[in-house]
Amino acid sequence: MVLLIKYYIGILIFFFPVLIAIYSQLSFFLILGLILTIVSSFSKQKYHSFEKEEIWVLLSFAIFFLHIILFSLSSDFIIRDIDKYSRFLLVLPFYFYIKRTDISPKYLIFGIVLSSIVLGILSIAHTVLSLDYLFIKHSGIVALIASVVGLSCLYGIHQDFSKKFNAILLIAGILSLLLLINTGARGVLFASFITMIFLNFFKILKGSRFFNMTIVVTIICLIIAVIFSANFNQRVKLIYSGINEYAYSFNPDISHGESVISRLELWKTALIISNRDILFGIGLNKFKSAKDELIDKGEVQNFVKRYRHPHGEFLSTIVERGLIGLVFLLGVFISPLYYCFKYTGKSRGDPEKRFLILIIAVTSLQYLGYSITNGVFDHQTTTLFYAFLVVTCLGFAGKTIKEKT
Repeated sequence: MVLLIKYYIGILIFFFPVLIAIYSQLSFFLILGLILTIVSSFSKQKYHSFEKEEIWVLLSFAIFFLHIILFSLSSDFIIRDIDKYSRFLLVLPFYFYIKRTDISPKYLIFGIVLSSIVLGILSIAHTVLSLDYLFIKHSGIVALIASVVGLSCLYGIHQDFSKKFNAILLIAGILSLLLLINTGARGVLFASFITMIFLNFFKILKGSRFFNMTIVVTIICLIIAVIFSANFNQRVKLIYSGINEYAYSFNPDISHGESVISRLELWKTALIISNRDILFGIGLNKFKSAKDELIDKGEVQNFVKRYRHPHGEFLSTIVERGLIGLVFLLGVFISPLYYCFKYTGKSRGDPEKRFLILIIAVTSLQYLGYSITNGVFDHQTTTLFYAFLVVTCLGFAGKTIKEKT
């Protein structure tokens, strides 16, 4: 029974990064995995020791969810919000399961590589065969996931891996970047540039003879994509024309760049509304009603009437939960990054440990950057992907690092 549970959890971890991008309906499999991890907790297996930085990450997740509960009591309660943010709490049993078993981190590492390759191939199929399924409804979500797994593969190249595996990582990373460019997801591309800049300062990257090659290949891929991708070039032009139209016209024509103009107007609206209660916010799910009031008064343009959120996780948090909520939000990003800074030195000489810590860093940085222009936790898929990936990497990395020391 114990062996069957271990294999099931391992297979779930292996397929999770790719299935959540192309299928997304993983509730049954995750609930079953959750039940199995809880059942296995009654076994006599001993836990590996916990580092305090790991505990801070777990506490930041738990406190973030609890603060959502508290704010919902004084707001327009919607069960979907509680269900969505509950992922930060529900993934924790997977972490504890990893900490007390000998399940291999290779399930997760190979799962990241598989996801990167599959998403890249689907991107090529989308271009060559005009298969639109992947990019109609969830293009931003798929692009965000592809950026995380793709950058993890590219920056995961290391001299201690075999040449064959490094070649696979390189191909996988490039394939994911093709999807990223093909979708034209500007917010994800912006986040990716931020992530690459920050990763250059990570001590985890020093000492790898493949590092410079990785950076060069990444930049070349992006430049080629910018030059040859009509979709991307069109979106860049829309950004330029949209900003110009918004800056110089009292009543901007959204045909010059609806997405950009709408975002700018929504951000202005969010800043106006946030002044009502900068410390605690106006409450969950109250942005739309507050925005509609400003539209009726003529202070905000009517073309943003259909939007329910200000298209930015940070602004949305400040509006609804104030600076208090912003502190808790930053906690779920900064605590994993602090863990990465703290333990990169202990991963030297072991590329698997380094890869696990790198995945945590890439995921946190991508979500931080994407939060500027989009609501990263507006969807259950993105919330689950972040929470699950961070805690599983944390469990594997913390366990193996402690074993080495």
